[in-house]
Amino acid sequence: KGPVLRIEKFMEKKGLLDDNYKNKVLSEAKQKIEDAVEQFEKVKAPSKDDMFRFVYAEMTPRLKEEMKELT
Repeated sequence: KGPVLRIEKFMEKKGLLDDNYKNKVLSEAKQKIEDAVEQFEKVKAPSKDDMFRFVYAEMTPRLKEEMKELT
């Protein structure tokens, strides 16, 4: 058994968790995930040259050439 199921059963036995509360938590978690996905989908995709400008400290001649080919 996984740790989540174990703690869930433990909490149910202690009266700390019932179906209503569990459904509420699951619903809120799903909503947070949907909101986060929606926000992420609104983010503008980076330009191709960002891969070169923000990954490498210094551009080698070969990297400069590759960047020109992609843009």
